[in-house]
Amino acid sequence: MLINPSYLKRKAKKSLHGNWQTALLVTFFAGCLFTLLSVLTTLYANELVGNMNTASTEFYQAVFSAAGGLTQEAALTEEEAAQGLQTMATLTESQFADIMDKYQQFWETFQDPRWSILLWTLLGAMLVTPVLSLGKCKYYLDRARGEDPSVWQGLFGYLRYFLKAFGVYALYVLKVILWGLISIPVVLVLTLPGALTGTFGSLLIFASLIPAFLAYLRYFPAPWFLAEKPEEGVRAALRRSKEWMKDKKKNLFLVLISFIGLYFLILIAEELLLMAGLPQYLVITLALFAELALNVYMDATAAQFIVIGTDQKLMNGMLDELQRMMRQAGMDEEVIRSLDKEKQADAEESENQPEEGD
Repeated sequence: MLINPSYLKRKAKKSLHGNWQTALLVTFFAGCLFTLLSVLTTLYANELVGNMNTASTEFYQAVFSAAGGLTQEAALTEEEAAQGLQTMATLTESQFADIMDKYQQFWETFQDPRWSILLWTLLGAMLVTPVLSLGKCKYYLDRARGEDPSVWQGLFGYLRYFLKAFGVYALYVLKVILWGLISIPVVLVLTLPGALTGTFGSLLIFASLIPAFLAYLRYFPAPWFLAEKPEEGVRAALRRSKEWMKDKKKNLFLVLISFIGLYFLILIAEELLLMAGLPQYLVITLALFAELALNVYMDATAAQFIVIGTDQKLMNGMLDELQRMMRQAGMDEEVIRSLDKEKQADAEESENQPEEGD
């Protein structure tokens, strides 16, 4: 049974009514290290990479210049290469010192403390975010069921399951990457001389990434299932996710794609604010807050998708509400009653599903 994304989003907004403050806090702190990494990358990356490229270019220019005035871009013949090596063997002390000075400058670009800040932030995000995200999943699942979890429960209630949280996200990412490796032969073939280029080649690369995207959808509920029943373990959550998503990948895709308009709206607004001359730090702050609010909305909707999809009573409640709306719209009673068959089919499918953790 396809769950309408609009219905899920409406239920999500209802669950967030009066609770936006706590939801924002939970989502913010669960992903704060990756948010910090994103900000630091925006501030540092261009300058760091630019310094590294400049230093490497100057180093190679010094080497090629010492080798008889050759350039880095020159296509060397065997004779020119041999002559260059002979010249390098007879370097003067000042030429050698210049080359070593350029090499030292290139090496010092890697010793910039900002690289260490980025590296440690990335490491901390990879270690801490999974367990906080597991607590976040539980928080939104409880909200979807009408409960009132606290911020503390939503963030730190699952610290004792640190290894399981890290394991489920690590295996989730690994499975997506492994399925994504299918695209590598396609990309390699397209780089060969005479290979397909242009629009058709781009479409072929895009098509080769579909298995990775399907793996992303297939194991999307795994952290949510682990948050529901952490005692069952990582592999049980992954197996349950794979089994449950067999006929629901299209539904999840429709739910996720329904947010793309809001995402592009944020990007457009960010560019317009920058073009209007607002300070970069202010625009980045506003964009991050808008993305945070969007993530809260998406998390609440995903929780509704999990809760309704796994609870037959809630599924029947959705169908009952749909029948009421159809009657109010004056639709044919026979069409409305056909939804009762959907209820019966869903009930039979639920009874025939294997026990969780099998």
